[in-house]
Order: sequence, then structure tokens, then C-alpha cells
Amino acid sequence: MKILSFIFLMSLFAVQDNHPVFHKHQHIIQEAKEVSLYEVSEQPVAPKQHKKDAQYIGDYEVLKTLKVSSDDVQNLKSVVLDEKNYIKDKKTCPMLSKYAIKFTKDKHYIALIVSPNTCEKVSVFSSEKSVNKQFHDLASPNSIHQTLEKITGSSDR
Repeated sequence: MKILSFIFLMSLFAVQDNHPVFHKHQHIIQEAKEVSLYEVSEQPVAPKQHKKDAQYIGDYEVLKTLKVSSDDVQNLKSVVLDEKNYIKDKKTCPMLSKYAIKFTKDKHYIALIVSPNTCEKVSVFSSEKSVNKQFHDLASPNSIHQTLEKITGSSDR
């Protein structure tokens, strides 16, 4: 009986740590030593067409690095991990990008390419294969876009 109770309790803890988007790698975001925010190109650039002097995140060219305060960093961590922002329904609008949020912890990273809020989507690029190159739809409205609007001072609508 004690063994069954122990297994049950361990399964509860395992479920709590399993984020629907970032899975067991959510700690990279929670414990990120560096959080960066960028304006990126609307469309990805084929690897063979990358410019040597340009920076890319998941094949999206970085157009501008945006300043983030320590409060912004905490807000970004919180809203990106908020499960209510992600939906299972699939939107039919095309993925166009506007921002990239990159969370780095040691040699590990998770980067979200965020579309404008006219079609709320994100694509995830990561050093962790189980979450790399995944696309997710966002709720409308969602706190990711609201936080980006506060930080950047611009609205996509």
C-alpha cells in the first residue's frame, strides 16, 4: 500500500511539472539567466540566404534588439508560462512574425517567434529537441500580446 501511495504522489508531481507547450523544459524559462526581446522579420529566411553579418532566431532575421527591464523579464516569464494563453484549436490564418522572445539558461535556450495579434500564433525554437520547431495557437486575447504591447508601446491592431 505504501508503494502505491508513493507512486501516486510521484505521478502528481510529474504532472505538475509538465507544461503543455514546453514540457519538462519549462525550467529553462523559469530559471533563465538572460531574457532577450527582438523585432524580427515577418517571414523566415532560408538558411542558404542568411546574411553573414545578421543575427537569426529560428531562421527569422533579427531587425532590432529591444530593451527589457527586470520587471519586463519577470512579466515575460510569467505570461509565456501561463497555460491559458495556448489553445488546442488550430487557426487557419498564416503565421507571420513580429517579435522573438529568447530565454537562455546556461547552454540551453527556448525562443518564441510571436505573430502580430491579428493572428495569434507562436513558433518555438529550442536547444531541446522535444520542443524545437513547434507551432502553437494563442487565445484571443492573450497576456503575451498584452505584455509585448506594454513593453514596446505599440499595438498590432
